[in-house]
Amino acid sequence: MNVPACRAVPAVLLAGTLAGWPAMGAAQGGAGPVGRWSVVIEGLGPAPALGELHLRRAGERCDGTLVLSLEDRPPTPLAACRLDGGDSIFFRYQGESPMEFRGSMKGRAIVGSVQRAGEPQARWTASPLPSQIEFYTSAPRFTLTQLVGGSFGTERRLPGAVVGAARPNGWLEALDAAYADRARRAGVATLEPDVLTQAGASRVLGMSDRAATLQAVEGALVRIRAALSREEQGQFDRVFRAPKRLRTDFYGVALEFARRTSTTLTWTSVLGALQVRVPEGADPELTAVRALHGLWSRSDTSAVAAARATARAASAADGRALDAILDGCASAEAWHRAALTALLTLHWVPGGATPRSPAELVRSAWLAAAPDDSTSVAAVPAILTRRFGGPQAVPRYGVPATLRPRVVRSENWSAGVWLERHGYDGLLEVLHRLDWPVLDGVTLADDGEPIRLTSVPRRAGETLNGFLEPRGAIAVEPAYVPVLALGAVVHEWIHLLVETRRLARLVTDHDGALVLPSADPWLAEGLAEAWSERVLAPAHEAVPLLAVSEAEKRARLARTAPDDPHVLGYLIVRAALAGDGADGTLVRFLDAPDLSAIATDPALAPAWRAGAGAPDLVVPLASRRFLVPETTFTITDNVPDAVRATIRSRD
Repeated sequence: MNVPACRAVPAVLLAGTLAGWPAMGAAQGGAGPVGRWSVVIEGLGPAPALGELHLRRAGERCDGTLVLSLEDRPPTPLAACRLDGGDSIFFRYQGESPMEFRGSMKGRAIVGSVQRAGEPQARWTASPLPSQIEFYTSAPRFTLTQLVGGSFGTERRLPGAVVGAARPNGWLEALDAAYADRARRAGVATLEPDVLTQAGASRVLGMSDRAATLQAVEGALVRIRAALSREEQGQFDRVFRAPKRLRTDFYGVALEFARRTSTTLTWTSVLGALQVRVPEGADPELTAVRALHGLWSRSDTSAVAAARATARAASAADGRALDAILDGCASAEAWHRAALTALLTLHWVPGGATPRSPAELVRSAWLAAAPDDSTSVAAVPAILTRRFGGPQAVPRYGVPATLRPRVVRSENWSAGVWLERHGYDGLLEVLHRLDWPVLDGVTLADDGEPIRLTSVPRRAGETLNGFLEPRGAIAVEPAYVPVLALGAVVHEWIHLLVETRRLARLVTDHDGALVLPSADPWLAEGLAEAWSERVLAPAHEAVPLLAVSEAEKRARLARTAPDDPHVLGYLIVRAALAGDGADGTLVRFLDAPDLSAIATDPALAPAWRAGAGAPDLVVPLASRRFLVPETTFTITDNVPDAVRATIRSRD
């Protein structure tokens, strides 16, 4: 199926930087026709031809190169180049179609004639081209490979022996006991089962048992600071030190920042600005925080605008108060990212000759299990803000370096030059603007299972993990208290490492398409849950509060969704590690395509003996197959312009 182009294909300019050639001479006081020039040739065909000319003087002679839109080739060196009297020039172009150029300076331009053998004389003009302007004689052209991905089938069958071994009698009580032990070590109260299922998620946002939770967080921050060097204590203080206390949570910091412009602002005035009354016996601060979260976390600009209008209508003071606290929330998002980055990268975890950072714990654990993937942990992933409304963090998956040339390829010489300047990161960013062709509601049938047609930006927008992202990152709910979110951030970092390795090894080429296999959720979440717990064990020992939130999450999910991959996957990996805990066991999970492969791995057979004879667990799983058509496009001003789209048969 070929989808015709919907727009004409331009072949002009982009903004950027070129170096290595002198600036245009005509703009520098009569230096003659030297420097960099954009060329237009009229009379060689129905449309003008474009060129880029570079000239250097060598006495009365000159040298340089010329690129023409007529030919898809690198710059061609000029032959017999000479300057006559300083303002006139002659040279031969010896490309596939040789030509002679004659010209002279006319003000700031070069004007002259072009002679091609056996054809009438043509006219050429050249205009000075500043070095900071990025110019292409032909628009860079690329082709996005057809991409097929998503989960296949409408259910997932989990091997009974694996599930049975992971969930022996008393497994729920064991999770409860682990949670209670973590809380006891940290000096915080455990939540009763009914409270856990109803309010467990809000405690890590500082919206349940707020005073006690933030007091425990402040104590954890004091311990972390005490372990830092003097230099890093200064870095810590710049992030966490407020005038009278330590900064512990997003909404507390938002109020602090709001008071810089509205010095009399209190949680009571915030309640008034939000038009909220405090229920009898309720904590005004907690009520205000919950109300503010209900507005801010929705990322609904119309709701925010309506709230501002309501506050201003009530009184000028309410309007100013709401403006101040919302501005404070915007500033607090940057603080939240800085806080998580500091907790991840500062050196406060004891062990060895000097303290280590949690980031170093991740690196050493990954290199022990996957020494061939050292580049994957070279940098700490960027922390992004995303308002989920609850205590959530998600990985945003980048494209592995080895996979990038297979995803999108250059189609002309200009594309290669563009790619050298902007890199694959820049190219992937452009792909996220290639929302074409429009295929809303269109599906293909393949063996009776629909495949939805989509585009890169649409696919990226419909999944929390993004799609073909330029680089890996971790998006975190800003209200997630940083100390309590650190385990989740490490969890997502492990997701990034595992998925990068998996894609680099498992993506296959099939009839001109790339097949992106969906990860097995129980393998992926099990590794992230169990491995992050293992990696952070020294940090948990030093600051026990760090371990509470993840244990509390598993205890809560075990009651509300016992087959959830965060719970069942965790128990499966823990069961496998119980035998030897070796890095080799983790690698087997890393490189397995799904749970069935784990169940039949001879090396792991002892781990599943306790579950022998248990029935398979069948879990419904919605089919989410998708196809991004092969799309050829050009780039103009960093905007993609589609040329054609092709859907390749998968028969």
